[in-house]
Amino acid sequence: VEFRLNTDQKKDQRLISTAGWSLDVDYPESGSLAKLTLNILSGSTYVSSSTGQVAFFNDEYTQIAINRITGSGEDTIDVYLKEGFQGRIRNSTASSIKVPSSNNGWETGHELTIGGSTLTGSLDEFRLWSAPLSESVISNHTLLPDAINGNHIKSSTSDLIFRLDFEYPKDRVADTSIKNVSINTTYETFATASNFAASSTYPYHYTTYDRDVTAVVPSTGISFGNKVRFESQTKILDLSYRNRATKKSFDQSPLDSDRLGLFFSPIKEINMDIMKSLGAFNIDDYIGDPSDDYSSEYKELRDLRTYYFNRYNLNLSEYIQLVRYIDKSLFDVLESLVPARAKVSKGLLIEPHILERSKVEKRPTSASLHNHKSTIDTYDNINESATSDGISGTLTTSDITVLSGGKNNFEGTVSESISLSLEGTEDSYTSTIAASSDINQYGFITVNSGSDMGGISINVNAQFETSQSGEFDSSVFNQVGMDMDSLTVAGFSIYAQNGHTIITRLDKDNNFVKERKRVDVITESYNVDIPQNIDSNDESKGREFVTQTLYRKKLNFREFSQSGSLVV
Repeated sequence: VEFRLNTDQKKDQRLISTAGWSLDVDYPESGSLAKLTLNILSGSTYVSSSTGQVAFFNDEYTQIAINRITGSGEDTIDVYLKEGFQGRIRNSTASSIKVPSSNNGWETGHELTIGGSTLTGSLDEFRLWSAPLSESVISNHTLLPDAINGNHIKSSTSDLIFRLDFEYPKDRVADTSIKNVSINTTYETFATASNFAASSTYPYHYTTYDRDVTAVVPSTGISFGNKVRFESQTKILDLSYRNRATKKSFDQSPLDSDRLGLFFSPIKEINMDIMKSLGAFNIDDYIGDPSDDYSSEYKELRDLRTYYFNRYNLNLSEYIQLVRYIDKSLFDVLESLVPARAKVSKGLLIEPHILERSKVEKRPTSASLHNHKSTIDTYDNINESATSDGISGTLTTSDITVLSGGKNNFEGTVSESISLSLEGTEDSYTSTIAASSDINQYGFITVNSGSDMGGISINVNAQFETSQSGEFDSSVFNQVGMDMDSLTVAGFSIYAQNGHTIITRLDKDNNFVKERKRVDVITESYNVDIPQNIDSNDESKGREFVTQTLYRKKLNFREFSQSGSLVV
């Protein structure tokens, strides 16, 4: 038996009772302390057990659970009292008593009465379970009153047999049937309300209250980011429009994404119900079976998903229709309240739920090795024979994949709004070489005058030889400003103030990263040989190279922590 109770009546009160046992609040008539006392029939007499005293009358709902654990020859009756406050269990106490299994009052009678003539207070979330709850489950119900998980993954349907959530206020004098809202309704369909005073105004015999809950999220590998962060800051400078005057406590944290979503999503409600119904399960217990390697899905996770969604019917179309009736100006109002740097996505969001996991099916590999070996003894007269048996088989072509490909040629036109024209000049050179008409000169040494016969002759090769060389400097035509550290590339869209700037770049994971850097503009000088006429008034005298010094601008980035200026 499990329920939540809030009462401010500092007196002895009977909370719940049957023909064979009861649970009472014992007030010692001092302060806000109280204790719970269980009275149960053992044989022909009543025995009792009390919890320790705790702060009970403090205008907070208290979780109370009574467990009957059957044993060999005796039953153990445990009573738990827990109070949640700001995400933690603030007050907790328990008691235990043992009674004979064959003769105790736990199942005596056919009617269970909540309250009666002595209880004055508010009741919430009354439940009957067919199996005892562990203390950790009771603690989870204390922090999350809507949770209906039990000791195992299917407790919400197999163990929870009766539940009153009191979500629909009605006049309990005119309508005395309080509906059983548990998933399993085979035990009973309603409880009967009695002894209520007449009330004709809403919310009749009900009270409304706000509560903060803390849910134990299943271990599914999904993490949720907090887009709203409150941080302290200290003043380091006088207020100025040039520099930040404060330093925030999280300045050293990684940069947040500027994407923000404003959505209605039916998956959020499904995930919340999964947490309430299944509790703190681990998704690895359902996707780690090695036998699923060659399957297209995780069988245990499929069974769990089927179990969960068989409990009720989902109609996402009606949810989408409901969202359509919402005034779309709501999103515009919300978007106007977010920071200007945020990139907002809004509307209806459909995403995977906690129990959904995709899987790639593996295909098994197989191979066979056929080696045959024999020996022939050539010394014996042996006739060897062999047969070749044909092997027939069937080839199933249903899984044959036909691969095809093509080579596409594409033509395109690149249009440019800026008309560019390239100009060039061709320099030609002419020269004249003057020589005598006799290119090959010969000299003779003779012995017999008038004839070289019998004499000695020597040829002297006096032919003119020359070469002409020219030089072309490609620096005359240069693509300006396309260096990696030039102003055009490195300095594109950079605004630096006092030598500081914010640089946005892509890291190795293709994520945008913003960094604060120091920026220096460096002037670099270089020499270029430029041809020009020897005589500016007479081109026929030829040209010569003259060295000129040119200058270009480059950017240099340094870490923001480095101080001082860069001198080059």
